[in-house]
Amino acid sequence: MNSFRSALGRGRFLISAGFSLCLVLGTLFYVAHTKEIAQPHFSRVTEVATSTASGAEKPKWQQYLLSQASSPPRASDDVILSGASDALTERVSQLYTVMQKGGLYTPENLSQVGATVADTMKLEPTFDRITRAELTIDPDSSYDRMLTYRADMRVALEPLLTNKEPEFEVFARYLETKNEIYLEQLATTAANYTRAARQARAVPVPVDAAEAHVRTINSLSLFATTLTHMSKHGADPVASLMLLRAYNDAEQEVFSAFNELALYYRNKKHV
Repeated sequence: MNSFRSALGRGRFLISAGFSLCLVLGTLFYVAHTKEIAQPHFSRVTEVATSTASGAEKPKWQQYLLSQASSPPRASDDVILSGASDALTERVSQLYTVMQKGGLYTPENLSQVGATVADTMKLEPTFDRITRAELTIDPDSSYDRMLTYRADMRVALEPLLTNKEPEFEVFARYLETKNEIYLEQLATTAANYTRAARQARAVPVPVDAAEAHVRTINSLSLFATTLTHMSKHGADPVASLMLLRAYNDAEQEVFSAFNELALYYRNKKHV
């Protein structure tokens, strides 16, 4: 199968974590110098243990982050992304309040808070994940059966051949121009990945290729979901940063899954 995009291109989105930190720090400084921001409730902070395994007391802003472990059930991807900017402002406001009340507000602590919050700005997209039990498994694991399977997969994955441009370049052009035609292009590309995953799901699989097949389909579905979110929420700067990080992970999983599939083809011996 053709390479999805160059290694050089991937590097463009690897800096998204740095942008996340800059955005968080900018928001922190804004909160620190804005008097009209609503003061949040922080009662949950007092419910957190104040010592580490070594007995050292945790800074209160770390206590607040730990208190989030008992949060309500996860919202849908669209809800999370739609409220990403507001959620960031609220979180920063809460942390700033805790720092101020605890007399911990210093530039150094501010930087640490920024790094911690930036690291939490992640999204693990939810999608229709399949299992081995949902496949049509063929007990034949011969070399000839592998050849038939490989040919079937080439047909199933044909929708990907219509994607002419690397997705990161399309999204980068949107970020530069704000022209929504590029978001529409991403939506079309995502639909091609979804179609390829659906068609691959219907392919009968040799028993010794089942695990690689499951991983391949799930990686395509994950990538399609990520691109769909980018096409819908790319206008929000915080959501975009979260999605760029998700994009890096999803793209890497596609590479790894197809490498595993290629190894299956390559290692099958002609008997």
